[in-house]
Amino acid sequence: MFLSLMLTVFCTAQASDDELYDDLIHSDVPLWSASDDNVWPQHFTNEDEFGCVNRSKFGDWRFTDSDGDHMWYRFQNYGVFHCWVNVYEAYERNELETAEHKPSFFVELTNVDSKKVNYDLWAVQIGARHGSDYILLARESEKKMSDNYLVLQRKCSRNNIRSGPNLDILKTDYCSINSKKDF
Repeated sequence: MFLSLMLTVFCTAQASDDELYDDLIHSDVPLWSASDDNVWPQHFTNEDEFGCVNRSKFGDWRFTDSDGDHMWYRFQNYGVFHCWVNVYEAYERNELETAEHKPSFFVELTNVDSKKVNYDLWAVQIGARHGSDYILLARESEKKMSDNYLVLQRKCSRNNIRSGPNLDILKTDYCSINSKKDF
């Protein structure tokens, strides 16, 4: 299910606004745990060392949407005893210094072969208590570490859209996905 959904989303960037939603993907509880093999960072140990390894670069990332609006995210290693990523979010890069963080993980989902380039599909699972938010990403498969990801447009069944009243100009709707099968 996920692979076909992602192929549809990845290949239909020109679809009409009625078919695509740029809403937040949220699950009431996190869908992946640190014990899953495809969740990063991961613990490592050997005779002389221990710590965390990751397949995505830490640092400040700028996400720009199709309208040209942007958000800044800071991905920072939590530590060597507990492996997760602290994620900070702000409208301006200098605001990241005082932003609150959420424990997060990178989830390696699958590989998609296109005619020109092979892509690895990823999700960033942000948050733990009160559930998790998800950002869907793609990067070229050949790169073990990448400086660039494509942020994928999200397609959500109308049955999965939850919404309340808008709060002034603030949106309250989101795409509710509560199982890996539906992701």
